[in-house]
Amino acid sequence: MGTKMAPSFANIFMGNLEKEFLSRQNLKPHTWLRYIDDIFMIWTHGEANLKLFIDDINSFHHTIKFTADFSGHGVHFLDTTVTLQNGSLKTDLFNKPTNKHNYLLPSSCHPRHCTRNIPYSQALRIRRICSSEVDFDSRTKELSQHLLNRQYFRGTIENAIKRLKANPYRNIDVQNSSNQFQKGTIGY
Repeated sequence: MGTKMAPSFANIFMGNLEKEFLSRQNLKPHTWLRYIDDIFMIWTHGEANLKLFIDDINSFHHTIKFTADFSGHGVHFLDTTVTLQNGSLKTDLFNKPTNKHNYLLPSSCHPRHCTRNIPYSQALRIRRICSSEVDFDSRTKELSQHLLNRQYFRGTIENAIKRLKANPYRNIDVQNSSNQFQKGTIGY
C-alpha cells in the first residue's frame, strides 16, 4: 500500500465513508465487516435491493468505487471462503490461485525458533479459519505437503498439527443471531 501511514489513512478514510454512507441508508446489511478496504456483508433484503445498495455506494464518493461478488451460497473474503449451509455460516481456507506457498526455508539464516514455529502458526491460522474438522484435516494435509516441499521436518509438522487437534471449532449460527444491524472492523 505504499507508505507506512497508508493503511492507517485508508482505515480512517473508509471508516468515515462507511459511517456516513450507512447512516443514510434505509435498508442496511445484516452484518458489515471491513478490513481496511475489503468488506464482507450479509444482506437479507433481496438481490434487487442489494444491487441498488451497490449502485448507491458506488455513487456516494466520486473516486471510491466498489466491486462486488455476491452469491446466495458463498463468497471469498480475504483468505476465507464463507458459505451458508442450513442457516449457518461455514468457513474454509481460501488460497488465491497465485499462492506459491513459498514459506521461509528452514535452512535460512533466521533464528531457529522462527522456522520451527511456522508449521504451528500456519496450522493455527487454518484452525481459526476452518469451521469444520473435515476442512481442517484437509487443509492441514495440504499445508503438510507444502511444508515438506520446503524441506520442513515431518515430525515438526505433525507435532504442530497434533497440538491443534485438541481445540474445538465453533460455527456461527445465523438463525440465532439478532436482526439488529451489526457493524465491525478488524484491527491490526
